[in-house]
Amino acid sequence: MSWAFPIICLTEESKARAPMRWVGLMNTLKAQVEEVLLQELVYI
Repeated sequence: MSWAFPIICLTEESKARAPMRWVGLMNTLKAQVEEVLLQELVYI
């Protein structure tokens, strides 16, 4: 199965400028990674 995710730039600068947005993006990325890993582990 192929997974494609948009490129999101999460730098220390973006973290300093908009910390709440940065946290939201990190939480979204974490959830996406967990979803992919759990689906891939089921197929192994």
